[in-house]
Amino acid sequence: MLPRRCPTQALRRDDRADELDFVVFSGQKWDRLGESHAKSVRAHWPNGHYTDGLARHIEDMKPQFSFAPDTRVVDHPVRLGKGKT
Repeated sequence: MLPRRCPTQALRRDDRADELDFVVFSGQKWDRLGESHAKSVRAHWPNGHYTDGLARHIEDMKPQFSFAPDTRVVDHPVRLGKGKT
């Protein structure tokens, strides 16, 4: 059960997730991906492979926009926080 009033930290995480998905990923602003990912990030892909390192992760994401240029995140149906504290 969630608390009646959501902690400010959860609201900030929602805002950060919005910025990452709606602006950085959807806008292909790869130079900003380091705001949310460590340089040593390990990314696990749906096909079972993984990549190590932010630079490699970015290079693996770029082709998605070649075959599907309108790729974008438009909604987050699940939120950690809702409303103001």
